[in-house]
Order: sequence, then structure tokens, then C-alpha cells
Amino acid sequence: MKWPLVPVKLWFAYICVLIGGLTPFHTANATTPTCDAAAEVASTQHGVPLNLMRAITRVETARQDRPDPWAVNVADQGFRFESGHSARTFVEALVRGGKDSVDIGCFQINYRWHGQHFASVGQMFLPNANADYAARFLKELHAETGNWLLAAGRYHSQTERHAKLYRAKVAKVLKRLGGERSNTTPQSLATQIGTTSSLFQSSNRRKHQAGAASLWGQDR
Repeated sequence: MKWPLVPVKLWFAYICVLIGGLTPFHTANATTPTCDAAAEVASTQHGVPLNLMRAITRVETARQDRPDPWAVNVADQGFRFESGHSARTFVEALVRGGKDSVDIGCFQINYRWHGQHFASVGQMFLPNANADYAARFLKELHAETGNWLLAAGRYHSQTERHAKLYRAKVAKVLKRLGGERSNTTPQSLATQIGTTSSLFQSSNRRKHQAGAASLWGQDR
């Protein structure tokens, strides 16, 4: 087995997981709550197009068939786990070691910049909580841009060159999703304009733009 080259703190987190008898690099099993189901609930509650939510979770977790609720990304290194418990153990070990820029769950919410909005790391992994936060954030970005695809780009990054690449990825998945469970198309998403009330305090927005630049905690 070829082990990835990762920092010492990541190896420490690996050891914490392995001591517990849990092995990283596995996908969610059939009993795992699905990201798509959580996306549907959040879409209905917050008025975000369902297929946009479904496209983003596929891009974020790099899984087209079944987006992974236990997905973790650290410094552009992706990790998959057999259960929420093993994923949580891994992330908690990283945070204790001082490495808190970690992307979590169905919509890869960054712990450093958004963790304060959750009760715990464990809650961030819950598909419904993760999707709900992502939908509220997308709704806020849509209020700023007036365009769902532009909002999707800013979900990833405030830097246009990175946002543009991300929008292209989302649009590609939207095209593949087609009419599945929603009549939303990339073209209709690009022209939908609306307003919403502000979700985040202005200080949080400035913090996000200046310090994080994306939900991933860095531009990619």
C-alpha cells in the first residue's frame, strides 16, 4: 500500500482513528443518511434550487453517484471514512493538534471559518445540519449576486478565477442531472434573480472574504 505524503499532524490523526479500530479511506455504507435527502430538505426550507444543491454536494465530495457525508479535506488532501464516528475522531484529533482548516461533510463546510455556527464537529457531519448551513449560505450569496450560478461560484471562492472554474464544474454536473427530480436547468439557474434578508453579520462576511476566501478555507 502506498501511503500518501501528509504532514505529521495528519499522521497523528490517522493513529487516533486506527487506535479506535476504525479505518479511513472507506465510503459511507447503505445505512448512511444521504446528502441528497438532506439537500432536498434544505432546498425546500430555504428556497434554494434542489438541483443546485445536488450538484454542489457532488462537486464538493467528488462523488457523482452518492455524495459522501463523511468526506474530509485537509490542505487539498481528501479522506473518506466508514462512519461518522471515525470521521469525527479524525477531525477532532486534527483540531486538538492545532490544524483547524478542515472541510467537513456533504457540503464541505470549513471548520475554521464556520465551525462557530455549529454545536460540535459531530454536528457538522450530520447531513441535515451540513446541508441546512450550506443552503442558508447560498441564499445569502444569491441575495448579493442575484444569480444562483454566481452564488455557487462564491460558495467556493471570492476570487473570480477560482469561482469561474468552480461554476463550470457545477454547471457540468447540473447538465448531467438534467430533469432528475427537478426541472431546474443550468440556464434557468443562471437567470433566476431574487432577494433575501441577510443571514450573516457583516463582520462574519468580512472575515470570510478576507481570511477564508472560500468554504474550503483556501482558494483552489
